[in-house]
Amino acid sequence: MPPKEELNSLGNFWQALGDKPRMVLNYSVTLPIELEIAQAGKKSVKKTELEMKK
Repeated sequence: MPPKEELNSLGNFWQALGDKPRMVLNYSVTLPIELEIAQAGKKSVKKTELEMKK
């Protein structure tokens, strides 16, 4: 496993795999959302569970 500093860019990552560097587009989006106030008579989520099986 190569040291982390050798894979500090995507170009170095592709070269480490023995392939040519590839063009990449990185972007992020920030969207405003309106939060609803819990209404009387509706139950709110108190607990979530996640189960994963192989």
